[in-house]
Amino acid sequence: MKGWKTSSPPPLSSRPSVTKRAGDEDLVTHKAFAGRDRDWADVEGVLTRQYGKIDLALIRAELRPLLDLKGEPESLDRLERLIAAVEGRLRR
Repeated sequence: MKGWKTSSPPPLSSRPSVTKRAGDEDLVTHKAFAGRDRDWADVEGVLTRQYGKIDLALIRAELRPLLDLKGEPESLDRLERLIAAVEGRLRR
C-alpha cells in the first residue's frame, strides 16, 4: 500500500488514561432516586464524607422533580432526615 503509513496503535499501557466520575451530588441524587436500602446507606456515607462540601440545594433541586415523576415525593423527606442525622452526628 504505497503512500499509506501503517503502524500499530500504541500499547494500552502507554495511552493516556482518563477517568470520569460522577460528582457527589449526582451520586446522591441517583442513589436517593433508586431508594433501595443499600442506596440509602451509600447516601449516608457520601453525606458523611463530604460534610460541608456537598451542594445540598443542587441535590434537592435535581431530586424533587425526579421523585415527583416516580410518585415517591416522600423520599425527599427521608433524605432530609438523613441530612439532619448526619449533621447532628458531625456537629458534636
